[in-house]
Amino acid sequence: MDREQVREWLTRVTSASTPPTLTEEDIEDALDASRIVDLEGRAPVAPGYVETFDRNYAAALLFDLKADLAMAGDTGGLESFSSEGTSFKRREGTSAAGFRSLAVAYRGRSSVATSSGISVINLEPQDAFVPRSLGRRMT
Repeated sequence: MDREQVREWLTRVTSASTPPTLTEEDIEDALDASRIVDLEGRAPVAPGYVETFDRNYAAALLFDLKADLAMAGDTGGLESFSSEGTSFKRREGTSAAGFRSLAVAYRGRSSVATSSGISVINLEPQDAFVPRSLGRRMT
C-alpha cells in the first residue's frame, strides 16, 4: 500500500473524525513513525528507499494518542456516580481504557512488534526513530 492508501485505511480504522479527533498531522506523524525497511532491505533514509509502512503499528500509535486525548478531554467514561443509589451516568464515546485496548490489539498485529518491544532505526542527524522490520512484510 502506498502512503495515501495507508492514510485512508488509518482514517477509517481509527475513526479519526470521531471524538477525540485526530488531525492530519497526527496521521502523518504516525505514518512517518511506522516506516519499515522496504522489500529490498533498504532503510527509510537509504538511497532508493521505497516507502513501506507497518499500518498496524501506525494504528496502535493513533489509538494511544486517542487514549491520551480521551483522558485529557471528556470523551467517554464515567460522568457521575452515586454510591447510595448505586447509579452512574456514562458519557458517550470510548474511554481511554478502550482506546488503550485497541492500541494493544493493533500493536500485537504489527510486523515490527517483538516480545521485547519495538526495534528502531536511529535516523541521525534527523533525530527521529523509525521501527525496523524483522524480515516480515506488511500487507
